[in-house]
Amino acid sequence: MSFRRKRPLRPLARGSILCHAFAFSGALILTCIQSALADALTVTCTNDANGLYSYTFAKGAAPYVWGLTTNGLGLSLQSYGVIQTIEPPNWEASVDPSGLIVWTVTNGIVYLDEPVTFSVRSTFAVPRVYDSWGNPGPFLKGYVVGSVYLRPDPQPLGGGYENFNFVGPDPTALTIHKVGENVVLDWYSGLTGFQLQATTNLSNAAGWRSVTNVPVVVNSRCFVTNTVPANHQFYRLKY
Repeated sequence: MSFRRKRPLRPLARGSILCHAFAFSGALILTCIQSALADALTVTCTNDANGLYSYTFAKGAAPYVWGLTTNGLGLSLQSYGVIQTIEPPNWEASVDPSGLIVWTVTNGIVYLDEPVTFSVRSTFAVPRVYDSWGNPGPFLKGYVVGSVYLRPDPQPLGGGYENFNFVGPDPTALTIHKVGENVVLDWYSGLTGFQLQATTNLSNAAGWRSVTNVPVVVNSRCFVTNTVPANHQFYRLKY
């Protein structure tokens, strides 16, 4: 166990995270509790192993708290295969074509000192941790953008953001099946920057080669057809 000395609160402070995984009633539940440098936010993530991901945001270490208004950017995280978002009263969600979800306050100001829970229903039931930061990528950290206040009196200290790791859907699984003398592979078309690769030897890390067939997109899936090889062949998606 290691301990980090608390730093003074500053706008634009970045966060870190501690994640735990445990089994509950036969389902995998992933829980993430954030310990931010600013200590103003905690994030708890759960999933039901059937594509429902829930996120509870609450106050971190006293006396700081995030305050979000209708003019603020709010709470944001990346997701994939989004079917539905579920938010409490006085919040609304927007989802762009890439799966980026932004929750914003519809009226007044909301202080994140009382827990508030949002849920996302996805077509992808397999979970993964989203923990990338600083570079474009498919599994970036989430973030809150607003103003930090001193409690119990709501004294504003300044605006900024705080990022957090979270558990979300993993859309990278490949589907493969044989059709006559061919093998057909498909994957989620919402992924960008991924390349289908193949190898005949898993023990040779340098043996992976890009599959150059141009994918055909049908109903949000990319399809590639290859001739069945004489020997075993393995496939993966590489970012």
